[in-house]
Formats: sequence, structure tokens, C-alpha cells
Amino acid sequence: PETTPDLAALPEPAVPSSTKEALSSPHSAFWKQAMDAEMESMEANGVWELTELPLDATAVGGRWVYALKRDKGGKVEKFKARWVAKGYTQRDGIDYNETYAPVLHLNSFRTFLTIAAREDLELRQGDFKTAFLTARLVETVYMDQPTGYETRGEGGKKLVAHLLKAIYGLKQSPPRVCEPFSFLLHHHRSG
Repeated sequence: PETTPDLAALPEPAVPSSTKEALSSPHSAFWKQAMDAEMESMEANGVWELTELPLDATAVGGRWVYALKRDKGGKVEKFKARWVAKGYTQRDGIDYNETYAPVLHLNSFRTFLTIAAREDLELRQGDFKTAFLTARLVETVYMDQPTGYETRGEGGKKLVAHLLKAIYGLKQSPPRVCEPFSFLLHHHRSG
């Protein structure tokens, strides 16, 4: 089994701007682990199924985006990698129809907290690490497979990812992520 090098023995990491840069850096083992973790998360959430690209369809491109998570002292805590869609290549009215997603303004949030405190209401907070990867898409979207994780079909045919769930970078992802929460808020009845 491959061992991960001691982070303290390596130079200060820089955030790579490409997969080639990430995998050729002294920290390549850490970036590869982050990419593997992202792929495991996507597989666990059933984000796509591999298929041949239909003749009348186009695939949205994708790219790896890298980040470092640091603790309060500035020490690297975690290497992060996300496979994101190049949503800027999507065309309005063809690849997507809706991009609006509600956003809570800070003043509205403060008002909400004030009312909750005054009424002695119980508040719950949640952090959804993979919120985008759990939202179902209603549109048919095809995307290139993640660089470094490509699988070929029968006879070596190129396959693409038929997206079943939203993914970071798609124009239509934010409204799909908000739909379940909107539904719960509109249909919740206290008993």
C-alpha cells in the first residue's frame, strides 16, 4: 500500500490551478486523496450513470477545483478537490431554463433570529457537505467524466456522465438544491 508523505516534511503547499499541476506537485499524494474522496462521494450519492453521448446532445465540460482548508493558526488541515461543471458553456433555453434560487439576506436572518429568541423557539442548524450532490436534476444533462477517472465503454467507446443529480457549476443546480427545502417549509405544519 502507498503511504502518504509527512506533510510537515514538505514545503508549504500551493493551491494548484490544474490537475497536471496538482499531480506533479510535492503534495500530489494529498491532492490525489482529495480527488479520490470526491469521486467516492459522487459514487455514494449516485450523481451520474455512464453512457454513450446521444448524437443530438452535447456534453458539458468539467474541471477539478482545488482548495486548502486551514485551521485558526493557518496550518493546513485538509486538501480539498471538487469536480465542477463548466456551466459557463451552457446555453440559456437549451441546456437550462431556470437559475433562480432564493438567498437569505443578512438582515432577514437577523430578524428571524430575533423573533426566534423572543418567542423562545428552538432552532436547528445543518451543514450539508454534499447538498448539490443530493439534489435531483429534472433536465437531461451530459457531462465529461472527471479527468483521471475516465472509463471506456464496450469496444473502447468514449462514455460520458449522464447526470442524475446536481453538480457544482451547473447553471440549474442552485434551484434544484433549494426545491426540497422549499417544499418542507411550505408544507410543514406544527402539531
